[in-house]
Amino acid sequence: MKITKKIAREIIFPMITLTGSEKLLSFFTKNSILNVMYHGVVNKDSSGYTARHIDAKQFEKQLKYYRSNFELISVSEAFERHRSGGNGNRKTLTISFDDGYLNNLTVALPLIEKYEIPATFFISGFVAENKGNDLLYADVLDVLRFLKKNETIRIDDLDIENGFIKNLGISLLDYLKSAHPEKRDHLIRTITEQLDVINQLKNIDSQIWQLLDSKSLVKLSQSRFVEIGSHGHNHYNLGMIPEEFAKKELIMSKNALEQIIQKDVDMIAYPDGCYNTRVKELADQAGYTMQLAVEYKSVDDMSDYRVLPRHGISSTTTFDSNMIFLHRAFKHTGF
Repeated sequence: MKITKKIAREIIFPMITLTGSEKLLSFFTKNSILNVMYHGVVNKDSSGYTARHIDAKQFEKQLKYYRSNFELISVSEAFERHRSGGNGNRKTLTISFDDGYLNNLTVALPLIEKYEIPATFFISGFVAENKGNDLLYADVLDVLRFLKKNETIRIDDLDIENGFIKNLGISLLDYLKSAHPEKRDHLIRTITEQLDVINQLKNIDSQIWQLLDSKSLVKLSQSRFVEIGSHGHNHYNLGMIPEEFAKKELIMSKNALEQIIQKDVDMIAYPDGCYNTRVKELADQAGYTMQLAVEYKSVDDMSDYRVLPRHGISSTTTFDSNMIFLHRAFKHTGF
């Protein structure tokens, strides 16, 4: 870590939050609502293995901060306020989670209920059919990096080292995000079989990779603080795949989730924040009246009341840094 970043994290940022000065970053913007995004919450710091999960101690500290400094509402209420023009004057947050990790139920939900904070969970549709060993493709890539660090392995015609395809000059993750769905699934199956990923996971804390199944999804959905949305079906980047696959993904996920939780699913958070104007139309046709991006992708998004942006919380920085960045995000990601 650079010395300047170390000084900022350990001295400057704590001084800013100690005095409450970080709130000035959001005070001077008219935007009053910010959608805040997580993936998972774990009891032990897993940032050395994956950046997707925040540790429970920092998450609880953040929830206490949110409860003291913001109004907290559900994602669906945020859409209602935005569309009615009734955002209000007090700074307001929504909390949401992507993917569908089991730790959302076992670690995050007890804290959410403790502080009585509404939360929206955007679940990958295939989770509703999970039999216990299903994985997100990104977790397969984490196992690959973890087991084969600084080693070059051959997968089909790709030479991969530390998550980078050497003979193509691109990261494996970026390659898979833009790959045809059938190509992506083939490569993930090949990696899973070649590295015996399922057995290797026995040596890795299950809180990091284990997904919800149908029973735990139902339990999560029954909390009075929880609403459920879609995160696609197989976590394809919907704006990068053929239209017929994107349409199928949108419909499959909605149907699978609704069948399990017996509630309407009319919200979607786009996997990797990837969408385009046509995907918005397809989602609307499929029955998703509320759509969440990360950053806006289209020139008309600012005036399109179907879609809103989100701000991601980092699992690899400090509490003080996260709160400063959160207040700053109101200006460019709030509404």
